[in-house]
Amino acid sequence: MAKQRWPFEASAKGLSVQLDLLERKGLPGGWLTEYKFHPVRRWRFDFANELLKIALEYQGGLFIPHGGHQTVKGMRGGFEKLNEAQLLGWIVLQFGPDETREGTAMNVIERAILSRTVVESA
Repeated sequence: MAKQRWPFEASAKGLSVQLDLLERKGLPGGWLTEYKFHPVRRWRFDFANELLKIALEYQGGLFIPHGGHQTVKGMRGGFEKLNEAQLLGWIVLQFGPDETREGTAMNVIERAILSRTVVESA
């Protein structure tokens, strides 16, 4: 069996493993998948912590030519979704395959969690 070079899968599952590790570290958990965040639109986040209002989006199709997020229409739709989320008070973090595979996503997620928990306890 070949040794795995990177610690995590370059997928939403890889992000899920990183969230589990952060929870084991003592940071707040409660991450929901496919979370519908908008009161009218059918937009969903890949992962969301409802209490902290932190959302994670895995952008796995970055290298697919003419993929949904790569077209002008797809990008404009993404802008609209993320802008609405921010207006509703969400921190939305986006990660691609590299950040997920290498585990750097976990560091950014941890910083976001800490920024929200410090604000709440003040």
